[in-house]
Amino acid sequence: MRTRLLLLAALSACTDPDKGASVGVDSGSTGDGSGQPALQPLRVGSFNADWLWSTPNSGETPRNTTDYQMVGSLLADQGFELVGMQEVDGPGALALLELDADWDWVTGESGWNQNVGILWRDDLVRVSNAREVQLPSFQGSNKMALAADVTSRSGDLAFSLVVVHHKPYSTPEESIERQTQARELHTWVVETLGRSTTPPYDENIVVLGDFNDTFDGINRSYPSLLPFMEDPRFDFATAYTSHYTHIPYESQIDHIIVSDTLFDAWVDDRTREGVHIIPHEQTPPWSNYSGGAADPSPTISDHRPLWVGLDHGQALR
Repeated sequence: MRTRLLLLAALSACTDPDKGASVGVDSGSTGDGSGQPALQPLRVGSFNADWLWSTPNSGETPRNTTDYQMVGSLLADQGFELVGMQEVDGPGALALLELDADWDWVTGESGWNQNVGILWRDDLVRVSNAREVQLPSFQGSNKMALAADVTSRSGDLAFSLVVVHHKPYSTPEESIERQTQARELHTWVVETLGRSTTPPYDENIVVLGDFNDTFDGINRSYPSLLPFMEDPRFDFATAYTSHYTHIPYESQIDHIIVSDTLFDAWVDDRTREGVHIIPHEQTPPWSNYSGGAADPSPTISDHRPLWVGLDHGQALR
């Protein structure tokens, strides 16, 4: 399918989003595939693409065709199969990655040039009911979370996916706003997704993205991750690694949160290495390619992508 922009109030829970769609807002109320399973666990990841614009050679981080191809090859070559992205201009930006025909995607539209999006391998998973979620304190300068229902094409793995990009920076005002975002997100996840009457999305939940905060808090007076950290129903995959995700400050601000009902499906040993972080800035060919807009400096992103593996057929149903 060719990429096209759709301005929708919401997408039906029983309809897959069109490739390149942008979606409207879910007020937070609860809404009411077949094929062979993948041989390997499903790689579910997050990646802040650092101002990925729909027009080459424009925006805060200009990129040319070579740069877009390198971003796309990083996702494809590292085996991502479902990925939440941040700082995406819109569906046109993802089309420039030149992923093969097995890939599909949808983006939000509330974040102007910094939307969140979801990309997936359509031959492995089905993504439906994609919608932006407007939390009570949403402000126009922020990006709404993007939620969707995910089912493996085999039907043996199903969960709700929520992709976020929270307020950056460390002033008291910005930190309080980020703290509010995380608290309201946790409430929405628990009270809306966690109380859904439509299984299997009522309990199996993955929340991921750029939270713009560390476990201790970038501003330690206002740590924002506590609502999920203190809830025994959730666990941070990033709690089990010392590797950082934000390159300039060597900080861990991108996270993947897994609900306890998915612990059996989470294939990595949570006591050792619960998440895989890809240091692309140190890994050829992405660390040293030529021909990009900032040649000889690569412009993949100032964030590292990360992923967890979820085993088909092991989630609580």
